[in-house]
Amino acid sequence: MGFYEIVPSDIDEFTNIKSIEVEDEEWQEYMSKISESDVKGKLCEILKEIPSKDWGGESNDLFATQIHQSGRRTTAAFVLKGPSKFGEMKLTHLDKNADQIFRLAQSPAKLLIVQHSHNIGEAVGATLRAFAVSPHNPRHYCLIDGRDTYKILKAYDKL
Repeated sequence: MGFYEIVPSDIDEFTNIKSIEVEDEEWQEYMSKISESDVKGKLCEILKEIPSKDWGGESNDLFATQIHQSGRRTTAAFVLKGPSKFGEMKLTHLDKNADQIFRLAQSPAKLLIVQHSHNIGEAVGATLRAFAVSPHNPRHYCLIDGRDTYKILKAYDKL
């Protein structure tokens, strides 16, 4: 893990996932059926944020101002991807021009997060890292795959 990369349990609001263990079948069955908007709503409940309406071309799916990292309040911008293509996330899943991480990086948030209902491919992680650690504006970044998303929802009674 790189200096700027964090894992979901490093986010104070998600720290309870440390004690949650799940089997592949358990999380995959649930995450293959839950919609992106339902995940967004449940994350907003956990983060005490009000969900915004989605529209094409947005820079992020969720901008959170009530999030904490190591006890310090910060801002986070999320890209959320549901199970419409239930499989490993590739750059081609990030909008028709594969530019969703580029748009996410335009956010003033101090933490950039990509969430997906399944595994997240190496190229997606590398692209997020490249934008997050840009020398003119270095920020933390986090990948939340389907297993971790399920663990977050389970830890906070949102299943």
